Amino acid sequence: MGNLLPFHLKTSKVVGIYNVNENNLMCNCLYLFGLRIKEIPEQRPGVIRIVCVSDTHQHFPEIPNGDIFIHGGDFTYDGRPGAVQDFNNWLGKLPHKHKIVIAGNHDITFQEEYYSAKWTRFHDQKLDHAMIRKSLTNCIYLQDQSKTIEGIKFYGSPWQPAYCDWAFNIEDPAEIRKKWDDIPQDVDILITHGPPKGHSGITKLGVDAGCPELLLAIQRVKPLVHICGHIHEGYGVSETEGTHFINASSVNAAYKQVNNPIVIDIEMYKEENTGEEKEIIKREENTGEETSIKKIEREESTVQELLSTKTEREDSTLFEMNILGSIND
Repeated sequence: MGNLLPFHLKTSKVVGIYNVNENNLMCNCLYLFGLRIKEIPEQRPGVIRIVCVSDTHQHFPEIPNGDIFIHGGDFTYDGRPGAVQDFNNWLGKLPHKHKIVIAGNHDITFQEEYYSAKWTRFHDQKLDHAMIRKSLTNCIYLQDQSKTIEGIKFYGSPWQPAYCDWAFNIEDPAEIRKKWDDIPQDVDILITHGPPKGHSGITKLGVDAGCPELLLAIQRVKPLVHICGHIHEGYGVSETEGTHFINASSVNAAYKQVNNPIVIDIEMYKEENTGEEKEIIKREENTGEETSIKKIEREESTVQELLSTKTEREDSTLFEMNILGSIND
């Protein structure tokens, strides 16, 4: 079952990942395209627009409009109550209908066990971590939890391999693997503070700080999109085997706010029940014609049939992607 193409991938697809810097140059961490646009394209009907940032560290960048806003953690320097309250107030002013936030290693008061043991390293007096966490009211806070919004299932988790002895660090690979084992198989968008190994985790010293166990979990789940931050130098977008990897870090290695938010457009298919079978009807943009792809029921008794048709179904899944990013070192 581990290699089975997740059923949820048949009901949505990424149709655009956008970002435009002040020079209108479209690029990402892997490629530089000789293309220019004046603005992010107008949102099309039937498309859900997601705007993501990470590692803002008490900066408040301008955020494009959209349906869902995601923050990948490190919204503070060290979890102080004033910084959390400022962040919460900023969230409250954003126009997005839904806002999802996870914590990062700098948001130290959000990990009770760590803060209770290490608070003297950061603060003159011990802060009320429970009160600070409760002050984050203008968002959905996810910590090893999932939430389905507009038909898209999100899962958020703050953990990362040991890194400079900050919060949400796990040194033992077996222990962090247990965290990733909790990621549900049907997740569409996975949000973790740290990157997986091989994707957006190269530090300024040339070391890959990505998590190997997280990469294995992503290969198991095959989400549409994985969003992270943590390694500021890794800002950008890549794609492997149908999963779009996004490092949305807002600041650079010097903690200067230089990177723009990244916009993701996801098109949802319309499902129609037809008794024992379901049809996914996709209206073609240019011709107006309708095409139907039959969905096979997800009963355990049909697993062998699903496996035998996996290649054909993968080929029929269209992932159209425009990657527009901006990197300012």
